[in-house]
Amino acid sequence: QRLVFEPAGATRSILEAAKLPFPDCTVAAVDTEDPRADFRTSMLDVFFFSGLDWSTGEVAIFLEWYLKMNIKENRCYVVEAFVEMFNRFF
Repeated sequence: QRLVFEPAGATRSILEAAKLPFPDCTVAAVDTEDPRADFRTSMLDVFFFSGLDWSTGEVAIFLEWYLKMNIKENRCYVVEAFVEMFNRFF
């Protein structure tokens, strides 16, 4: 598999668009047999280790970033993982 970049917003720079709004996190391309589980694990790690607050607009930024940084074919897994995480922990 190859990492595919779809520019989002005003920038066409992958380095600018890939900047994480979450401290101490990195971006990684992963080839997996269970993308939903891997997205869920990644989201939980980022969410809990970055100290995001569900009571603010940070949750929208969190989900929006995951959707922007993944190809369209994987976005259904991102949403499924997000819903599972939310239902399980919040």
